[in-house]
Amino acid sequence: MHEARPPTPSVNRNQPRQSQSSPSQPADTRRVSLYLAVYKQAFGELYHWALAARFGHGPNSAWHIFEVIQGVDSKGGGGCRYVPVHHRADPTHAVNCLRPLRKLAVIPMSRWECVVGTVQRARVPGRGAAWNCQDYVLDIWEGLFHAQVITYAK
Repeated sequence: MHEARPPTPSVNRNQPRQSQSSPSQPADTRRVSLYLAVYKQAFGELYHWALAARFGHGPNSAWHIFEVIQGVDSKGGGGCRYVPVHHRADPTHAVNCLRPLRKLAVIPMSRWECVVGTVQRARVPGRGAAWNCQDYVLDIWEGLFHAQVITYAK
């Protein structure tokens, strides 16, 4: 059996500044806080959504951001395609990130591998006028519910 790891980070020119956590100074990693990060767009009325995870609190906390961005279609089809990306950065360091983040859940660290697996299995159709970053976050959230990582409040 292989160890589940977060996806390899991708380079994004709009990527927020990296967090300052290091393996030698781990944050309190017994629990992981999951957040909805909402970003104001430069044009249009829609907001960009991403799922953010925080290990620990304070300056040594470690962050992961999971989102889809639109990139140019390299397969010659023209237009833009959605591409999943992963960043190890604090989302609030991005100037266009709305504050405060929306806390969605706090889960035990033992469920982190399930979160990573759910993100990796999330459907990204590529193109689609009826699908966007908000659907991506909601699809992950639904996957976490079905995997019993989260439950809905009564």
